[in-house]
Amino acid sequence: MSIAPRQFKIVTPAQKKQEARLRLLRQVAVCIGLLLLPVIACGLWMAFPRAASVKAPPNWPQASNLVRNFTAPTMVLFVEPEQADAAQNLDQLDQLVKQNRLAAYVVFEGNQPTASLLAKARKLPNTTVVIDQQNREAEQFQTASAGDCLLFDRHGKLHFHGEFAATRTEAVESVKLLLTGHPTSPVASVNRSAAAAQE
Repeated sequence: MSIAPRQFKIVTPAQKKQEARLRLLRQVAVCIGLLLLPVIACGLWMAFPRAASVKAPPNWPQASNLVRNFTAPTMVLFVEPEQADAAQNLDQLDQLVKQNRLAAYVVFEGNQPTASLLAKARKLPNTTVVIDQQNREAEQFQTASAGDCLLFDRHGKLHFHGEFAATRTEAVESVKLLLTGHPTSPVASVNRSAAAAQE
């Protein structure tokens, strides 16, 4: 019985260099991937700084530095200076405060707002402007996204919470309900507020 001779793979110097380059490239790719992971995670956190599932407190947070109005509803509007619709939200809030017996806070989150945006906010009637660079108030009110709006009655009970740009109509109807006691249109959030007001 004959034994087959062992075969050896012949590797040329050029092939050795190519394999070494491939190993080096793989190692570099792994290192770059590990370095990029924190950057990507940080970017995602900045894009979605607070979970959308976070619920606003049912009552005015006692640890907040903001003082609610004890004779009228108080609205708190959170604004990020980089928001494309920040100025438009302030215009809508201006009309809402002028047309209703309402106290309001404009809370700028994070970066310092531009001079024009800050001046616009400070011109709003019966409104207090707050620069929340450390996001302390955002944490107290557990806001879920930029442009969040919260409406509390004079007893400090939450009656409305939503993104102001997307739910301005509901916010307006909730204010009217608190001031008159009667809903003016069949909006879902107004119906929820009405049920809460009757409790």
